Amino acid sequence: MNHFTHHKSSLFLMELLFAILFFALGSSICVQIFIKAHQINKNAQDLSFASSKVSETASVLQYSDADLLSIQKLFPCAEKKGNEILIFYDSSYELCNEKERKYTLHFTSQDSSLKRSAHIWMTSNYPEEVLYELNLHYPVPSIPEPTV
Repeated sequence: MNHFTHHKSSLFLMELLFAILFFALGSSICVQIFIKAHQINKNAQDLSFASSKVSETASVLQYSDADLLSIQKLFPCAEKKGNEILIFYDSSYELCNEKERKYTLHFTSQDSSLKRSAHIWMTSNYPEEVLYELNLHYPVPSIPEPTV
């Protein structure tokens, strides 16, 4: 009789181990799905932020002189490096200095007699990648001559 009880209990333990194994595999798959969903959500937030800031900067460039002083009125932390003007944002999407940056908005602008061309792009610094970019061509705003 002892032998029969031992056989039933080992069968129960094997069933219990298979159930635990099944739930462990299922939970590991669920965790992977949640991690992937979180990463997709973060990428979508970054893309939305980047497209918003690039579009905002395009509007500023279109209706300003596109020089550092006029840009700094709206973006106080803007810096000029070479022919680029840079604006830095932290991981909370707030303006910051270069040391705290996670995102960098770059733009260059060139004027000819009739049109202005600009290239604006947003990069993520960790990892280094371009999130969004835009090339613009629009007429230079004419300054009306004062009438006497």
